[in-house]
Amino acid sequence: MGQDDGDSRKAPEVTRCVPDMASVGTVLDLQGYRLGAVGNYSDRVKIHFIQGEVSRVGRRGDGQGVTNDEHHGFQHLDVNVPEGLALGPCRVTVEVDGQESAPIEIEITEWRPPEITSISPPWARPGEHIFLEGSGFHVSDDIVLVDAQGRRHQFEPGHAARDSGKTLPADLAEGEATLWIVNRHNPDDQPSRSITLQISCGPTPLKIWPDMLMPVAPGQWLNLVVTTLKPLEGAERAEVAFQQNSQIISPIVDYEFPRVEVPRNLSPGKVSLQTRTWRNGKSSPWSPAVSYQLLAQPAAPQIEVIEIGSPDNASFIHLYEGPDRPQNFTIEPGKTMVWRGKFLVASVERLRVIIEGYGSAWTITPVAGSNSGQMKIELPQDIPKGDWQLIVRDLDYGTSYKVPIRMRIE
Repeated sequence: MGQDDGDSRKAPEVTRCVPDMASVGTVLDLQGYRLGAVGNYSDRVKIHFIQGEVSRVGRRGDGQGVTNDEHHGFQHLDVNVPEGLALGPCRVTVEVDGQESAPIEIEITEWRPPEITSISPPWARPGEHIFLEGSGFHVSDDIVLVDAQGRRHQFEPGHAARDSGKTLPADLAEGEATLWIVNRHNPDDQPSRSITLQISCGPTPLKIWPDMLMPVAPGQWLNLVVTTLKPLEGAERAEVAFQQNSQIISPIVDYEFPRVEVPRNLSPGKVSLQTRTWRNGKSSPWSPAVSYQLLAQPAAPQIEVIEIGSPDNASFIHLYEGPDRPQNFTIEPGKTMVWRGKFLVASVERLRVIIEGYGSAWTITPVAGSNSGQMKIELPQDIPKGDWQLIVRDLDYGTSYKVPIRMRIE
């Protein structure tokens, strides 16, 4: 659907490897195009490490790519540096379905400590999952954690190129813990730099990913993108503080899909965001402030996925840009669709779905779905066959979103 089969047979292209100096067991982040990082490629991708006459195949890890850009979009592919390589230069290629990329050169070195850049979340409860973000992690790494009472814990993390995660022990003492990474096989090697983590059995704040937030204007609803929803479990209240000229605190709603109404008396431009949660009448500390840019004009709603059919046998149409996005989808009159996206309103009853074409138009009021990121649209029984344009309109602000593919009635 919407895919160029000729282009899909082009060879993979590796543009970068992070890190480019690595020891045996390092988890590399290969970056580029057509790497087989998404889709059913597990048996058709090989990563070759070549030194002269010696060639080794690395074990593939996780991969990431754009949903509708399976063959053309920028991708990340994790791979472990295999045994049997000597110190010195090494060429790396990616082979997908028999097509091999041009090589990229890395340096094989002795074990080097990983580079830890941050920890997510910076506050955690005992037993919660955390991620150490950075690069240069190894399959032979261990995390060392010393809790606030000086007790030492050592455990094997999960392994990925850009983060190294683990569920914390359930018996950690409250207070500041210190973590670092060591070489399990040679503990005397230089460890990574240490990083601190606040352990609390009480309420903890949410950590917002500001780069993942959709830009909205004052008065609109903002979907929060956070590292974990754990702080909301059992919370009696959760809040966002908007700091511009003064602090304005707004409640977070819909804890499974958290969102907040941006205060109307804020001005367009830069604003800082902080979060906190409440348990048993006590609040967590405020999270570190993150910067966010408010729009001068309201944003339009966004539809990301259209779901058709029963929950047990549903088909999903992804609307993200890319050559794999279809040009249309097919549905019968009278059927119900579920739309997923960012609606930016208090209730989907403030939206209208307009079906246009052939000199006719229908206006439909959507029905709330099972969560704030879903809404249901029931098609008219008497809509004629043909291809129709779909538009979502916000009644409060007059903004509109035109669905980028057409609906075909058969």
